[in-house]
Amino acid sequence: MVLNRPPALAADKVEALAHIVGKENVATDDYSRARYASGKTSEEILETRQGVIREVADVVVHPRDKHDVQKIVAYCHAERIPITVFAAGSSVNFGCRPYKGGVSLALGTHMNKLLAVNELDQTARVEPGMFGPAYEKALNEAPARFGTKHRYTCGHFPQPFEFSTVGGWVVTLGSGQASTYYGDAYDLVFAQEYVTPVGTFKTIEVPATATGPRVNDIMKGSEGAFGILVEVTMKIYRYMPEHRRYFSFMYPSWEAAVNASREILQGEFGRPAIFRISDPERPTAGSSSTACRRSSIRS
Repeated sequence: MVLNRPPALAADKVEALAHIVGKENVATDDYSRARYASGKTSEEILETRQGVIREVADVVVHPRDKHDVQKIVAYCHAERIPITVFAAGSSVNFGCRPYKGGVSLALGTHMNKLLAVNELDQTARVEPGMFGPAYEKALNEAPARFGTKHRYTCGHFPQPFEFSTVGGWVVTLGSGQASTYYGDAYDLVFAQEYVTPVGTFKTIEVPATATGPRVNDIMKGSEGAFGILVEVTMKIYRYMPEHRRYFSFMYPSWEAAVNASREILQGEFGRPAIFRISDPERPTAGSSSTACRRSSIRS
């Protein structure tokens, strides 16, 4: 791939960034600049196949930890260098495009670890660049990895689960397939830490507060507008696959299915993890054209 667009960022500035993260974590080659410049919209995918590359960053930087991010943001703020955050690259709203050039900050390369599991509070502290499957696997293996008594699950399984990161779930306010029981990303976030041009701040890891407005809630779904997420503490749940049950009901009409669904969700006897209604015109993927399909999964 040849861009024929040399980086506009001065060599001394690229060198300064390399001094922060190490030369091996800074790239200005055409492939890297194109690789970290687009997401997964149909338009971007088709254009990439045709060799059409829109906006690209001048340099791709791979921070090793949150301290690197602090130094990068401080430097770029002082030098007026734009930053575009790139984690999984599964954005479907052009969120990965570095419209003003500058730095593409690739968080998924190194900042992709489960840092701690707090079994007392049943929470996990994780870096934003950790992909969904790796996060779930680490929680499932918590006894071996962290010495916990129980195995755990994240409870969050959005459609792009395999291709999305924990940080992406939080800053885009994702909703998983099992959110009927576990809740969506908004419900799962316990505490957060952000880097901004004027400093770093974190919210407190407490179960609940009676004060407001809540900074923790303001930052959820903020799409990076207020800062770069560098750590997040998430609620987790016990992993008990032996309790899984899959079943369906068929109803004579759409109205009957809706009424039954309302009763199930308002009945206060527990909710299924996944709940869907399908009609003959638009069946759920992998199911037959039934009037209603209900799957109950507790893991």
